[in-house]
Amino acid sequence: MGKAVTNGEIAIGYEYFKGVRKKPCIVVRIGNEYFTLGTFANEGNAEFFVDKLSEMVGAKEESVLAEKGGTE
Repeated sequence: MGKAVTNGEIAIGYEYFKGVRKKPCIVVRIGNEYFTLGTFANEGNAEFFVDKLSEMVGAKEESVLAEKGGTE
């Protein structure tokens, strides 16, 4: 399950798309639309990205992508 930073409308984080990509993807979710912007080398780098992004913007991390319809 991917982790994301969200304001309720927009979520930025990472997600795995099984059967399509083997590496975790950088994802922006707006409503029901997913925008894949690139990939991380591994899950550790993806976690680091979300942690630092949440620190930078003073946001709370949430595991929302899979809950909102993303794929695991």
